[in-house]
Amino acid sequence: MPSQGLVLACSSTPSAVAGTVTFGVTSHGYIRVRLKNLGTGTIYLGDSGVTTAGYPLSTADGPLEVNLLQSESVWMASSSGVTPSLAILRLGETT
Repeated sequence: MPSQGLVLACSSTPSAVAGTVTFGVTSHGYIRVRLKNLGTGTIYLGDSGVTTAGYPLSTADGPLEVNLLQSESVWMASSSGVTPSLAILRLGETT
């Protein structure tokens, strides 16, 4: 099973974490994604329009596992002026 690990900086502008938009294709197979907040501040998860009303992931939270099916994606954003880092481990069809 292919895997991919990376760390992305988060900002108030939504950015793709995993899924169809991340890879520039219209579909993918099954992807397991493990997420962990490494920085100061809260990261909010959701769709491409995610805001601070999204699902919060703080440094006090343990790793979060998300399962993405074909055509699904997950995005992140943070509060303005805060730039936490998000550790990402993608397992499954990662290319």
